[in-house]
Amino acid sequence: MTTTAVGAVADFALSTVDISGVVHEYERCILNAFGAAGNAARTEPIDALRRVAGPGPCTAIFSDRGHPVEETALINAATIHLLDFDDTYVRALCHATSPVLGAVLAAAQAAPGPVSGREFLEAFAVGFEVEVALADILWEPVYDRGFHVTPFVGAPGVAAAISRLWRLTPAQARHAIGISVTGAVSYMENFGSHVKAYGIGNSTRSGIRAVQLAMAGFTSMESALDGPSGMLRALATDPARIDLGPLAELGRNWRVRDSMLLKYYSTGTIMQAALQAALAERPKANGTDVAAIRVRGFRGIRQVCVPERPPASSLEAKFDFPYCVAAAWVDGQFLEHQMSADRYLDQEVLRVRSLVDVVTGDELGPLDCDMEIELVDGRTLSSSVRQAKGSPQAPLTDSELEDKLRLSTSDLPVDPKRIADEAWRLESAPSLEPLQSSLTPSPAHAGARSGR
Repeated sequence: MTTTAVGAVADFALSTVDISGVVHEYERCILNAFGAAGNAARTEPIDALRRVAGPGPCTAIFSDRGHPVEETALINAATIHLLDFDDTYVRALCHATSPVLGAVLAAAQAAPGPVSGREFLEAFAVGFEVEVALADILWEPVYDRGFHVTPFVGAPGVAAAISRLWRLTPAQARHAIGISVTGAVSYMENFGSHVKAYGIGNSTRSGIRAVQLAMAGFTSMESALDGPSGMLRALATDPARIDLGPLAELGRNWRVRDSMLLKYYSTGTIMQAALQAALAERPKANGTDVAAIRVRGFRGIRQVCVPERPPASSLEAKFDFPYCVAAAWVDGQFLEHQMSADRYLDQEVLRVRSLVDVVTGDELGPLDCDMEIELVDGRTLSSSVRQAKGSPQAPLTDSELEDKLRLSTSDLPVDPKRIADEAWRLESAPSLEPLQSSLTPSPAHAGARSGR
């Protein structure tokens, strides 16, 4: 491995990469992200980000307003992540696609020359792999201290991707990576608010700003990642024992293949298995009232997803594990509607929420749970889920990803079939323009969809 972590990341960012064996996996992540963004695009927090961003030449996904490139990247990433329907690199609980895709979509519009689909995919892959490799190193000490890992690793991932896309020199790329580690931080205390998505968006903006500064002559220390006081050691539980092995595997072990969750339910990663279990057992109750629901799940559930009071907003509802289980049980489904006020204020849902007891088991992973549902007639239903739907062991099909996009964009003046078609043919696309165009609202599409 190169002598420093910064050097390893920068060298990989500018190297010749062979992604031929994993192109379809990256395309799936991209299409999934568009499906995650659709319902978020017309929300007030995303509109607020657009209002404060200022005018510029780049357009964000599902918007026709122009903004500066770094602000467009922020809006893109926040839109993809806001409703927590984007993917997760489960091994390190990192949202891998939203920062890097948000940045590359914006930066391609400000690139020094035309960008082909292959160049776009390679930049995305490079940033994605840097991000998740760093997350593998950092995630446990970061989460144990109450930080959100994605902003920490998103910024250098973005810097690596844009260094490649904008064709930086090796020296500039090293400085960009070093600058980027000062870019963003976010705390789990803000989960359930708009700030969670903003933290990811801010890391995206910081990564692009780091590249801009490096191109303008700004410098950083090459020890910024793994030096005695660099990011990796400063955040480590034991600075003397950090494992930099994941960085040595860049370009050889493509992590997109082995630990990606493309979510089936629009909520947090560690809720997926419990929702699957509740909805599987509900028909067996035959309408009988529930007396208690007991859930054993991943150790992180109680840290961030079992609040003392009921939810007071849709985002708080998404991060309320007992509420999500209760809403799924009462309604027999778990869609974006279950996050609306008429559901999180519903008295029957709140009653069932009070009956949900959550304990954790060290042997259970983020996509596992054991559930027992005690009914008032004395029966007990039980379900165990290992690797929830959407995981590599139970992946969403390509058709299901297309359905996710279609449903989430049903109120937007875009053509989801065209978006999907352009995403699937990125590898051979001579230009990114058809994809960018498909993501821009069109009055013609509005008329066509309203007439169906």
